Formats: sequence, C-alpha cells, structure tokens
Amino acid sequence: MAQFFPPISDIFLFKIQPTEGELALLRFLEVNLDEHYEVYFNPYLNGDRPDIIILRKEWGALIIEVKDWNLESYFIDENKKWRVLHQNTLVKSPISQVCKYKENLFELHIDNLLNLKINNIKYFNIVKCAIYFHKATKEQINTLIQPLKNDKSLRFNIDLLSNDSLTKENFNKIFFKTHSAQNKQYFTDEIYNSFKRVLTPTFHMQNDGNFIEYNKKQKEIISKPIKEMRVKGVFGSGKTTTLVARAVKTYQKLKMDKLHPKILILTYNLTLRNFIRDKLIQVHRDFEIADFTIINYHQFIKAELNNMEIEMEIPHKNKGMEIEEYYDKYYSNEQLFAKNKDKIIPYDAIYIDEIQDYKRSWMNIIKDSFLAPEGEYIIFGDEKQNIYGNPIKNKDIITNILGRPTELKICHRSDSKIRDLTLEFQKTLFSKKYELDNMVNEKIGEGLFEKEGYTKYTYFLNMPIIPTI
Repeated sequence: MAQFFPPISDIFLFKIQPTEGELALLRFLEVNLDEHYEVYFNPYLNGDRPDIIILRKEWGALIIEVKDWNLESYFIDENKKWRVLHQNTLVKSPISQVCKYKENLFELHIDNLLNLKINNIKYFNIVKCAIYFHKATKEQINTLIQPLKNDKSLRFNIDLLSNDSLTKENFNKIFFKTHSAQNKQYFTDEIYNSFKRVLTPTFHMQNDGNFIEYNKKQKEIISKPIKEMRVKGVFGSGKTTTLVARAVKTYQKLKMDKLHPKILILTYNLTLRNFIRDKLIQVHRDFEIADFTIINYHQFIKAELNNMEIEMEIPHKNKGMEIEEYYDKYYSNEQLFAKNKDKIIPYDAIYIDEIQDYKRSWMNIIKDSFLAPEGEYIIFGDEKQNIYGNPIKNKDIITNILGRPTELKICHRSDSKIRDLTLEFQKTLFSKKYELDNMVNEKIGEGLFEKEGYTKYTYFLNMPIIPTI
C-alpha cells in the first residue's frame, strides 16, 4: 500500500472533512498503489492548497485537483473561459488552477528548481498534472472540452479523469508519463529530497531555537491575554522578534484543544518572508513548522483566489482593464472575499508585520474573511516607515483596530550617534506629520548604545537622476 501523509486515519480527524470526490480518490489510491508511492493530501505549501500530490522516487511528481462538479452546469466559451451555465459567471479553470500549483512549485516552493528549469526545460516534465471529475463520465468531459481540443497544454500536460475512467490501468498510464529513462536523470535524489522537505516539514524542537532575553514590554506583548492588538515600535525595537514569539505562544495554547492550529504571518515585501521564517525558527519552543504560513500579501491573495477557483483576469491597457482597476478588483475587493467566504479555510491567528504598508481594505479582507471566529489578530508597524504614503489621521496610520497601540520604545539596532541623527531627521521632516519617537536608552545584553559611533556626510555635487518605473 502507498504511504499516506497524513495517515488516512488522521484525515478523518480534520475539522474540514474530504469531499466526496477526494475521499473516493483516496480510497482508490489506497487500494491500487504500492509502497513505492507517497500520497500527500492537502499538503502544506505556504498558501497553496492542492488536493493531492503523489511522489515516486526516480519517477517524478503528480498533482491531482479533484472536482465534485456536475459538468452539465458548466461550459467553455469562445474565449476558452470556464463559465457556470445558469449564471453565465466566470469560474476558475481547473486546468489553470492545477497548472498554477505546478508553476508555484518551481517558482516559490522548491529551492533551485526554477533555475534548473530555465537552464533546461526538461526539468519541467518531472511534475505532471491531472484533474479528477468525480461526478462526470468520460463522454461528458470530452463534450465539455471541445473548445479546448487544440490547446497544447491540455494535450501534453494535463490528464482528465472521470468516475468511469478511474481504473488502475488508466492511472498507471498517467503516472507512467512521469517515468522514463531520462526522468531519473532529472528527478534526482536531491530534488526528490527537496520535495520531501517541503511536503513534510520537520517538527521544530525547543533546543533548535535560541534563548532570547526579551525586555519587559516585549514579554507583556508576548503573553498579554487579548485577542486583538496593535503594536507600534521604533526602528530596531524587535517588532518582528516579538511577533514570532507571540505567534508561537498562541500556537501552543491552541495546540491544547486542536490537532493542527493554523497560524498566518503576513508581510508586504516578498523579501521579508525568509527573514521572518528565520526569526520563527529561532524561537525557543516546540512547534510544527507546517502549521505556520509565512507569505506576503499579494502572493497570499493570488494563492487564495486560485484555491477558491476564482479566475484573475490579466490586466491589459488595450483590453479594457487598467492596472489600478486590476488591483481594486482582486487585492482590495472586500465584497469579493465576503461573497466567497464559504470557500475559505480560516486561520486561528493572524499576525501582520509592517502594517504601515497595508491599505485599509487589505486589513479588512484579512480580518473579516480569513480570521476564524474568536481568532487572534495582532498587527505590528511603525508609521514613520510609511513609504507608500498610506492615509494618516492624528499623526498616525489608520488601521482596523481601535484605541492606542502598545509601544516598543527600545531600539536594539543603533548606537547613540545614529540614534541622535535619526531623531534630528524626524524633528526636521516629520514633526508636523507624525509623533516623534521617544526612545528609551535601556541596556538589554551587549552592544545597545554602548558605542558612541560616528556619522559621515558626503555631498554629491552632480547627483545622477534615478529613473522611476
């Protein structure tokens, strides 16, 4: 029998149970696959939620999307868009959906796989895709996809399975496409192990982290019994360090009553994702890394819309949709997510870093549509780092948390000269716009404000003009 992750017995303990089609496919795989196959159900992919991924060493990977659709209710229009018949509304193409999961494996999830693909396109063939239409016959599928008969991606990359074609013989033909004499050359043991690491992340032991001495205010934020809070902090005050410590503390509380609490940590800048992950694994506690999703806002929304089967139309200036309209339609559209809330798997706790970079509508989408009832919602930021010019009121950024924020005033990053320069800069440019920082000079460990340091000014007479994009 194939190896299942998690074990099938554990899947029945999930709060959200498998659909009828997912269950039927899992039972089929249980009976028909041998021990060489590894079946991952709803694997952790940092925002992506493919239904099933199957691995076989030296062969490759197969992503399967399961649809319990009545195909008589769908049609594909002349532009190859999938639509619901009685409403004539767009729905995400399951072909696009499963292809997006494959694309993200290469571009986001598996280290170095994108570079390998760029240098040799044959690496792209180590991952295949399939869609299982549980309530459809082979004839119904063929009728539906007539408008796609010349679609190369369908012919060469996607296999479509129906209820009456789900046989061991047909399935072996599909998976055998991942295996060839050449494929062993590309789906190397190193790449296989990379897939394993991503699909089954390790348990983080307390001793894997570092002992961190938090100051009094940080300890208060980490342990405060409150479901909603905004934390404001000066530069270098340890906001991110405090955020991940609070997230793990809350996770451990939730773990007492729930098998796998789901924690979401959001940032704005994609490059900060790895920084936050590094901070997380420094926490001196036990926790399951797979239960934490760390991602930037735009990638999170794209992944969730894909999970929710909502098609994102590509903006094109000459085809009726401007870039601003595109962003408003998908990233800032509170009604879109409220209307599709039943398709969303909520998070038990949500933490946002660099909240000053977030639009108010983004905050509302995250809090109102992705937070579980009674879930914890805590945001961190510094209004003086508001580089995108988001609206302010009473010298502060506008958020969806009422009341004054809790403040971190101790800067752990700068010596006294740099600190003084920073404060003078604020007095000169920010005095009418923001409240000035009131930094506390408190020693925590070594190196904080111990060195006088120095500042050096360089005057550029002919400063080159930096073009804007």
